[in-house]
Amino acid sequence: MVDTALDPSVRPAATDLRGEMRQLCQLQSAAEIAAALRAMMQPFGDLHGVSHLETCRDGFVFLVDFAEERAAIQAANASGQRLFGFRTLVVDLRRICAIA
Repeated sequence: MVDTALDPSVRPAATDLRGEMRQLCQLQSAAEIAAALRAMMQPFGDLHGVSHLETCRDGFVFLVDFAEERAAIQAANASGQRLFGFRTLVVDLRRICAIA
């Protein structure tokens, strides 16, 4: 993950975002999780889409594709999640929810 300073307007929301992401563990369907992720990530910048990685064996992985690299980096830093490439955030619910 690239370490960059967050924009001051984004920084206050960064600590809240990790707590919001833990609430994803309560949602029942992939569609609900994708919609919640879209709402959480939209403040960082324009999104190309949110995808459920269905080929993953346990189905707990989502991809958030940003229009701009800077937005993806800020979202990765704020959420504690990893980037795939430069514009795609990998949201692994196993890490967030501590699923074995």
